[in-house]
Amino acid sequence: MQVSLTLYLMHLHTKVKLARRSQIWWLLPISWVVIIAYLSFIPLDQLNLPKALSLDKIFHLGVYAILVLFFGFPLKPFSRPFYWSIGFTILFGLSIEFIQHYLIPNRRGDVYDVLANLLGVALGVILLKKLKIT
Repeated sequence: MQVSLTLYLMHLHTKVKLARRSQIWWLLPISWVVIIAYLSFIPLDQLNLPKALSLDKIFHLGVYAILVLFFGFPLKPFSRPFYWSIGFTILFGLSIEFIQHYLIPNRRGDVYDVLANLLGVALGVILLKKLKIT
């Protein structure tokens, strides 16, 4: 019993060391979340964006694919990093749309934005698997 407890504690210690080494990797997803939130919460009349609907959805797809990838790096040493990355990114995207719809003047949550975000998450998952990040 004591041997298995010792082995388990050594295993946990190794995971914690790996997690500490990956702390720098947390700057990527945290910075990206801040950038997305900032751009999402600015009233539309203050943004000078092109009106093309298709570009907006492609932007959503790309931004959320990158977010999944960025979460893949720091979460790699943990149990089930793949699921944490996907789960947080989906919840974040839904939260942004909800906040836009109900709390931000001159902004509306959009079902098509949510769909583009989900497609971005799917693309990010495919890239995570292809690049063998998780």
